Amino acid sequence: MSAPSEESLSASTLASSTSSINPDPGYQNGDQSSHTTQFGTISRRLSRRLSLWRPKKRTTVLAVIVATIGSFCLGNVLTWSAPALVDEDFKKKFDTGNGSWIASLALLGALFSAPVSGFLIAKIGRRRTMLFTAIPFSIGWFLIAFAPDLPVLYVGRFLTGFCGGAFTVSVPAYVSEVTEDRIRGTLAVAFILMLCIGILFTFVLGALVNWFVLSVVCGCIPIIFFFSMLCMPESPRYLVMIQKPTAARNALKWLRRASTKRYIEPEISKIENSVTAANGRNNGDSSKVSDLFTLRVLKPIVISAALMFFAQLSGMNGVSLYTVEIFEEAGTQINAKIASIIIGATQAITVLVVPFVLVEKLGRRSLLIISEVVMCFSLTALGTYFYLKEQNGGTPPPDLEWLPLVSLVAITVGYNVGLGPIPWVLTAEILPNHVKELASSCISICYWSLSFVAGKTFKDIKDVIGYMGVYWLSAGICLFGAFFVFFFVPETKGRSTDEIQKLFVTKKELEEAENTTVQEAKPAESTDGLDNPAFLTPAQGANANANPV
Repeated sequence: MSAPSEESLSASTLASSTSSINPDPGYQNGDQSSHTTQFGTISRRLSRRLSLWRPKKRTTVLAVIVATIGSFCLGNVLTWSAPALVDEDFKKKFDTGNGSWIASLALLGALFSAPVSGFLIAKIGRRRTMLFTAIPFSIGWFLIAFAPDLPVLYVGRFLTGFCGGAFTVSVPAYVSEVTEDRIRGTLAVAFILMLCIGILFTFVLGALVNWFVLSVVCGCIPIIFFFSMLCMPESPRYLVMIQKPTAARNALKWLRRASTKRYIEPEISKIENSVTAANGRNNGDSSKVSDLFTLRVLKPIVISAALMFFAQLSGMNGVSLYTVEIFEEAGTQINAKIASIIIGATQAITVLVVPFVLVEKLGRRSLLIISEVVMCFSLTALGTYFYLKEQNGGTPPPDLEWLPLVSLVAITVGYNVGLGPIPWVLTAEILPNHVKELASSCISICYWSLSFVAGKTFKDIKDVIGYMGVYWLSAGICLFGAFFVFFFVPETKGRSTDEIQKLFVTKKELEEAENTTVQEAKPAESTDGLDNPAFLTPAQGANANANPV
């Protein structure tokens, strides 16, 4: 006997819930204990069904966790230079006068990986792209660990940045395509969560061991990822795209833990229809650069690029790269490594708690606005502190020495509530499927270009307008970003991929689609036009009256 479908389970649960909640004679006669027991049973059932780790979703969650180990590795790359550059053994072996290039070469590598990874996920698949990326990733780390001189170290940093940047394209695409619509937003946040955990891991391990051990440990993680990803299926959507329907059904059956393929047929049919529609819009050819300039494609690309702009120029880059210097300039007595761990822990905890709880309740758009507003106020407060410190002759303002730490924590929390994870979630959701690979590459190039610019120019801008000017400028950008989100960013919570795409359809295209639907629903005329009186011409009407059947 086949297993009951999830729809039948939902119906039975609803029916039992309704019958339990409605008052029965026993309840009316005072038998409240029975009713309380039934209500408790209902609550437990509902809580189990809402759990991400319930049996039907465990394999999907497992696939997402394994895939996002790649973003964990990226977190290692981005923050490796923070503990390494201040390590005494590292200073003895290398000239740390080139520290800015040691740190930023990883960002350049990530920038160059964007178009390559976009091409690979379209040609060889999401899963294979991640597998092939893992091998050179480990090689890059071991080049860093055993580098005899700076040129080899530079190559290692560039290579690890290249591989880490590739995950910003392949992982969001994979996660978006293996998850159900109802939990897609929640699980998509796992990308930035694992990134933050990777950052925290690097800060903590860097405080405990020297740079060589840190590099070797980081080099082992991509190997673990490689063997774990071998056990995961390819994206069902990609398998449909390359015309492997049987493999797509097997992959989706594994991801949904379905006992029979009949259970996943509605979802696989939806994917096939979406792919067919995408191929129809693109005449079955691979996406071209010219496809990006149609209005329905350009709109989501501009929104995604704008969100990356506000995320990178929000001031968080300066906070992450120069945490130690900020604390020193503020006059606090906190140890530099402890300060880094505090910021890293705040990032991880915020991403773990807030988006997972709120992303499917408040929605992407609301979280972005909250994030921008919180960062605007926090950056304004931090800039004000440095202004008062300057006005006080370089002495920290009385009774305000706590403000820098509180402001930095608030900035970190605000960023990770929305600006950190949500742009990646929205990018995976709103980009049209028929140009997703090419468009994702463009967005990734935009992200890493802005990241490199923000990181390299932070100190230059600070030298011109001071810390207060930098933070007030960032606060203004966040305020502008809040207005942009309010007026231009749509809400995607609870919507399917096709429903999201309809948000960007022009009125003309919508009217054409409605006309096509009406014509398809219109009854077909017979050869003599007599079958349907509504379509009779005057002559045919006369003939019909003269020659009744």
